[in-house]
Amino acid sequence: MINFRKGNKDEFAKLPPEAGLDDRADIIRRHLAEVFGSKNLSFLIGSGCSSYMHEGNELGIPTMGPLATEFQATLQGLPGLPGFGAFVTPEQRDALKDRLGIDLTHEDFRKNLVP
Repeated sequence: MINFRKGNKDEFAKLPPEAGLDDRADIIRRHLAEVFGSKNLSFLIGSGCSSYMHEGNELGIPTMGPLATEFQATLQGLPGLPGFGAFVTPEQRDALKDRLGIDLTHEDFRKNLVP
């Protein structure tokens, strides 16, 4: 059975018991059309959301790696500002690995934020 709630309101509550999937789909469509018709609708789409690796080449929107590299290069080029190591220390990397099992040096993370 399919359910559809908007806040704490069951949008299918007024449907008769014999209502089928098409009746329920119509209610969902109406609510989605109302939301997507809003003048104040925004989407936040992050870097890498449509990234795809094919034969070693990244296609689509790139991951955060290029942005992180550029950011780190900018930091290193400005006098008096700390480099990347000041933001993620070896101790913090070890703590993430030991406590949460997150290894920032693993290949899965290397293309992303870790230099």
